[in-house]
Amino acid sequence: MTRQIEKNTSFPRRRESMSVTSWIPACAGMTATGIGRSLLKPTIKLIIPAMVIGLLLASLAFAAGAADHGHDHHDHAAHAGGLVLNDGERWATDAALREGMGRVRETFVGVLPAYKRGELSQEAATDAARAVDEHVAFLVEYCELEPAADAVLHVLLAELLQGSAALRQAPQSGDGLPRIHRALQDYPRYFEHPGWQGL
Repeated sequence: MTRQIEKNTSFPRRRESMSVTSWIPACAGMTATGIGRSLLKPTIKLIIPAMVIGLLLASLAFAAGAADHGHDHHDHAAHAGGLVLNDGERWATDAALREGMGRVRETFVGVLPAYKRGELSQEAATDAARAVDEHVAFLVEYCELEPAADAVLHVLLAELLQGSAALRQAPQSGDGLPRIHRALQDYPRYFEHPGWQGL
């Protein structure tokens, strides 16, 4: 079956999706130019996951609150930040969500064979974890859903980040790639994504 994941050229591809130095205009009084840029580079890869997690948790709290107060008919969506349907139906998606989750799927599929063989290297695992973090950052930046749907999505994003963190620490961890897999399996159960291929 031909893959149907939507590609939207209006979104930047991986490694071009975020300008990290634009998030961090200065560090300890240094601008992100000249010597400041050279000193920032070694720390950027460490900063991305923490920044994404902090942003995600803040937006999750906001979305859950907005869903609770602004959408009475979707009160159930904010319940404990859980995975719930939209009155029995899957939540609508936008182009950014479909693109971002497609990228996560690509990353997962790319390292799955090595993981199954028990041969996933630390380097490959670190690269995959970094990619997942970047894809989640893309989703936080560009995805625009109604608050109730956003709260549900952020449960999945938190699961992806926890999985990427475990993957980075131990390539064959049962809390790493399998956790990312579970999030990818839950995604089409709760969100409408035409052409999504199951895993």
